[in-house]
Amino acid sequence: MSDVSDAAQGRESTDSIAASESDTRPLKVRVQEAIDRAHAAMRAMQGRDGRWEGLNLAGAFGTATDLVFERYLGALSSRDAQEGEKYLRSKQLADGSVPGWEFTDQGSLDGTATWYAGMLSAGVADTDPAMTRARLAMEARGGMHKSNILSKITLVMAGALPSSELPSIPLDVVLIPGFDDFLAKFFGVNTLMPLHTMAPIVWALKRGSRPPSPWTEPVSYLAAQKAIGYLTDRQDESGSWIGVTFVTLMGAAALAGLGVNRDDTRIRRALQHIASVKSYNRDGQPGLYVAPFESTLWDTAQWIRALVHSGMPANDPAITRAVDFLIEYQTTKPSPWDWQTPPPWAPATGGWPFEVGNELNPDLDSTQEVLSALIAVKNGLSDPPEHLTRSIQKGMDWLLSMQNPDGGWGAFAYGKPTPLPGLMYYKSPAAQTDVGRIHQLVRALTDGFQQMAQLGDPSTADVTGRTLYTLGLHGMTAQDARVRQGIALIEYLREPVTGGWWGMWAINFLPAAAYILTGLAKVRTDLRSSFVKDGLRFILEHQNADGGWGEHPDSYADPSLAGRGATMRSLTGCCTWALIEAGDMRDGRVSAAVERGVRLILAHQAADGLWKDTANQGVLMPNVGYYYNTTFSTYMVLEALGAYRKHLETIASES
Repeated sequence: MSDVSDAAQGRESTDSIAASESDTRPLKVRVQEAIDRAHAAMRAMQGRDGRWEGLNLAGAFGTATDLVFERYLGALSSRDAQEGEKYLRSKQLADGSVPGWEFTDQGSLDGTATWYAGMLSAGVADTDPAMTRARLAMEARGGMHKSNILSKITLVMAGALPSSELPSIPLDVVLIPGFDDFLAKFFGVNTLMPLHTMAPIVWALKRGSRPPSPWTEPVSYLAAQKAIGYLTDRQDESGSWIGVTFVTLMGAAALAGLGVNRDDTRIRRALQHIASVKSYNRDGQPGLYVAPFESTLWDTAQWIRALVHSGMPANDPAITRAVDFLIEYQTTKPSPWDWQTPPPWAPATGGWPFEVGNELNPDLDSTQEVLSALIAVKNGLSDPPEHLTRSIQKGMDWLLSMQNPDGGWGAFAYGKPTPLPGLMYYKSPAAQTDVGRIHQLVRALTDGFQQMAQLGDPSTADVTGRTLYTLGLHGMTAQDARVRQGIALIEYLREPVTGGWWGMWAINFLPAAAYILTGLAKVRTDLRSSFVKDGLRFILEHQNADGGWGEHPDSYADPSLAGRGATMRSLTGCCTWALIEAGDMRDGRVSAAVERGVRLILAHQAADGLWKDTANQGVLMPNVGYYYNTTFSTYMVLEALGAYRKHLETIASES
C-alpha cells in the first residue's frame, strides 16, 4: 500500500531539487531567506488572541459519524446534510470503497461502513449508484456485519443493520463496587471514555431507546442514573468530552439513550462544541468537514518553539501574545481521578490539554510541549516576567510528579503497566503448532498483556524522549536521577526487530527515533552509547535518494517497512534536526546527510513561505486511524533550519 501522492511527490522532488541546485548562493544565505519567509507567513497566520491553529484532516470518519449522530439526536440541519453528502461523495474510491483515513488509496470495510451510514443519514437513498457500489465493496470485504462495533453502531443508528447485530453489553455492571476503579488501574482516558459512552449507546439501541423505569427495572434505572452522573461530571464547560469529536458525539447520544431529553443543556452544549470543529470548503475539502479534534494549544506551543529556535527574538510581540495565550489555558480544575490515577503527591492542576476547552483532560505530552515553548522563551529573555516563571514552575511540578515508577511518561495517566519491548499491538504472524500447550498458553498471555498494556496509556519511548527534551531545556541533565530513569526506560523499550522505537502519536519509527535522540542530546546523555548510535544509524540508513525521509503507516503492522516511505517535509525536518542535535557533524556521513536534508527542505518551500505534506503525520490509534495537521510540516522544518543555522554560526565563530 502506498500514498496516492508518491509518484507526484517524486516528480515534484526531482523538479524542485533541479531548480534548487541551480541556485549558487551560499547555503547560509538561502537558509536565512527561507527562515525569514516562514516567519513572515506565520506572523500573518497568527490569531488576534495569539494562537496558531492548524486543521487536522482524518478522512471521512468525522463527517460521517457527525451526520449519523446528529440525525439520531434530531439536530441535523439541511445545510449540513447537503454539505456532508458533498464531502462524503468526494471520498469514495473507484471500486466503491472508502479509506479509513486521509491520504491513502486503499478502502477499508469500516471506512466504507461508516461512510454508508453517514450517507443514509444525509438522506441519500440506498438505491443511489454510489450506495450500490459501496455495498458491493463491503460485500467483497466480508459484509457490513463484519465491521467493528463502532461502525455497527452507526449502521444501526442509520437503519442499515438491525440492533441484533450489536453485542449484548450489560449496563448494570457499573453498579459493581470498585468496577470503575478497577478499569482505571489498567486503562487511560482514551479507553475509558469510549467504553463509558459506547456501553450505554449499545444498551439503548438494543432496547429501542426505551429508558428503564424505576418501578419495574430498579437495578437498570440505578445503573442508568450512575452512567448519566459519570458523563455529567466529566463534561467540559465547552461541551466536549476529552476534546474528541466522536467521543463527544457518543457522550451526547449516550445521555439521550439513557433517557435525558434531547433538548437538555448537556446535549445542546455538546452539539455546540461539535459546531466548533466543523468547516466548509476549507483547505481543499469540499462541503462539510468535521475534524477529529482541534489542536490549538499544541500547534501554538510548537510554533513558539520553532520561531524562537529559528531566530525570532523571544520578546517579539507575536511571541509575547502567544505565550500569554498558552498561560491563560493552563488548567486550574482537577482532572477526574480515574482519568489520570495520579500519585498522592501530584499537584491537582498545572498541565495543559491538547485543545482549547478540554480543561478536565490535561495530558503529559501536551504539557511538556507547552513547557518547552515557554522555557525556550524564558531562556531568551534577560528579565522574564514573573507570570511566565510561575507558570513554568507550576507545570514542571505537575509533569515531574507524573513520572511513572518505570521512569517514563505516558500521554495522559500515571502508573499503568509497562509494556514489554516489541512491536505495537504485536501478534505472532502465524500460530505455532509445533510447541506444547503450555508454551502456547504463555505466548497467548504474553500477547494479551502486551495489547492491554499498550492500550492502557503506559510509558512510551517517544513521549519520554520529548519530555527529556523539555527537561533539558529547563536545565536538567543526565546527572539527575529522574532523567537517568527516563533514559533507562527508553533503552529498555527498544524494539528488537528494528533496533529502534515505534511511535505512539507520530508515524512511526523515524519520528520516534528523532524525538528520542533530540531528548537524549538535550539532557547531555553520553551520545557514544550503543543505543544512541543505533538510533542515529537507523535514521541515516533510511534517508531517501532525494535527501529526504518518509514513512508509511503500514510500518505498524509490518516492521520491514520501518523508516520507509515517500519523502515528507515533516519527517525530513524532524530527522535533519535530530542528526544535527545528536549526531557528530564532524562525521562526514552525518554532515552529508544533513546537508542533503537541508537542500531538499529549501527546494520544497511553497510560495506562501510554508512547507506542506501530502501524507499522514499523526496517529489517532495505531493500525486504526491516522491524521494530517496542516502546520506540523513547517514547524518541523523550522526546527531543523534553526538548528542548522546555529551549526553554521558555531563553525564561523570557531574559524
